[in-house]
Amino acid sequence: MQIVIGKYSGYCPGVKRAIKILDGAIDAAAKSKTNKNIYTAGEIIHNPRVVDSYLKKGVNIMKKSCILNPDDTLVIRSHGISPELKDSFKNMGADIIDATCPFVSKAHEIAKKLSEEGYFIILIGEKNHPEVNGIAGNIKTGCYAIIENENEIKNLNCRTKIAVLSQTTQPGYNFDMICRKLIGMFSCEIRIFRTICQTTNLRQKEAVKLASLNDVIIVVGGRNSANTKKLNCMAASVQKKTYHIEDEAEVKKEWFKTTDKVAIISGASTPYDDLENVRKKIESFF
Repeated sequence: MQIVIGKYSGYCPGVKRAIKILDGAIDAAAKSKTNKNIYTAGEIIHNPRVVDSYLKKGVNIMKKSCILNPDDTLVIRSHGISPELKDSFKNMGADIIDATCPFVSKAHEIAKKLSEEGYFIILIGEKNHPEVNGIAGNIKTGCYAIIENENEIKNLNCRTKIAVLSQTTQPGYNFDMICRKLIGMFSCEIRIFRTICQTTNLRQKEAVKLASLNDVIIVVGGRNSANTKKLNCMAASVQKKTYHIEDEAEVKKEWFKTTDKVAIISGASTPYDDLENVRKKIESFF
């Protein structure tokens, strides 16, 4: 049996950076003579196993009822947060370390500038996703709409100039489809900013390609991870024998009957070691 692991699988650069920052904060706290508490503003990444490992190390997830002390450290999650929420944390006097993915931070900057220039902003992404909420928090005018698919365009009532942004992990085809619809529907000025992470784009294209070349696709990643769920849907649209799992314990031997080729891919918040563990589990069946 041939088993391949996707070239673009494992942590994305933004997640690697966030993990490195959090690990650095933990090391600094250990060396400090003060009893520093470390918090993350939401889950540092969308991976239950990784988040649980940090909880066991004493890292706390910030909740609305929490009050930060001056000796505490707060690491902002890779998805980012709104400026208003960041300011509220700063006012508590704790040490704030920003681990927001640089691609997400760029989307924040663009949203803020366009808002100041008076654009009605259409943000393509998942409603209530932390990254989307963080980007929307930079639109001080309140003139924006979050849409997930082309069917929601008909509900828009834009009478002024429009700007379009995207959640960084959106599928490119969905973004392009919505933009084409918008151009056909509105005659006003439309500015389009394709704020999709290039790594995400490569990962999604590879998922579709591997699905066409293999008998079984294993997608590894948290079930609360938006980009992992999108990968699973895209692969499943090509190869029906596509299975989304969080770890090797979920792998089932019967998936590989009459199978010659297997591909393992992952979301952006999945450690590469998890992929290797899945590969070893599959090999142990034969």
